[in-house]
Parts: sequence; C-alpha cells; structure tokens
Amino acid sequence: MTTKAMIFDDDDLMLQLLSAFLSANDIAVSASNCATCKMYEQNATSCPLIQPKFNIILSDNDMPGKNGIDFFEEIEAKDCKLSNKCKALMSGQFTQQTLNRAEKLGIKTFLKPFSFEALGKWLDNAICYSQNNSLHYPSH
Repeated sequence: MTTKAMIFDDDDLMLQLLSAFLSANDIAVSASNCATCKMYEQNATSCPLIQPKFNIILSDNDMPGKNGIDFFEEIEAKDCKLSNKCKALMSGQFTQQTLNRAEKLGIKTFLKPFSFEALGKWLDNAICYSQNNSLHYPSH
C-alpha cells in the first residue's frame, strides 16, 4: 500500500522541504499553495469518497484565501473520510483560539520552525493509525 500525503503551504520553500522529507520517507506527495479539496469544488455537501484519497494532510494555517483551521473545519463538516488524527496544522504563530479549535478537532499542531524528528514521529503514528483502520488504496 502506498502512503499518500497532501501538503498545503503558501511558502514554496516550505512545500519543497516538506515534500522532500516525506518523499525520502517513501510517502507519495501532492502539494499545493491553496487549501482546497477537489472533492468539494462542485459545492458538494458531503465527501463523495468511500475512503480518503490521502493518508495524511499537512496544512499551513496562515494562507491567503482560506486559512488551514477553516479548511479543516470545512472538510470535517462535509464528512471528510480521513481521521483527524492524520491531519496536522502548521504555523509560525498560533492564536489561543486557533489552538483551541485544532484541539477540539483532534488535529496535531506544529509551531514553525519544528524539527523533522518531531514531524517524523507524528507521521509514524498517523500512518500506523491510517493503516490499522483498513484504508486500502488502488495502486494507480
């Protein structure tokens, strides 16, 4: 089974660093500078997928258009099939309100700069969780 990650960050260098780190850990990476889910672009009221497309979603919080916590709350409200244990929010600074919202959802937070060691430990747990919850993906 291929582990798949989606990364959202408006900082191109951060996208490159995270993509390289995940790829080096045998994770297939998709990256974007805008937090959006293709499943909801047609204004669907709920996720049409039976199983999630990704094992992991990492999102920066402070992005133009839509911030990361709003994105996570939006996909949660639309019945995203990926467990919140497999989602992480990154930021150079968090407000207490944002931290409270992330905690309420059960989403991991990373304060930038963070170590790849800390990210790696979380990834191991998130991947293990997703694999132990019967997530099977086609190999294409």
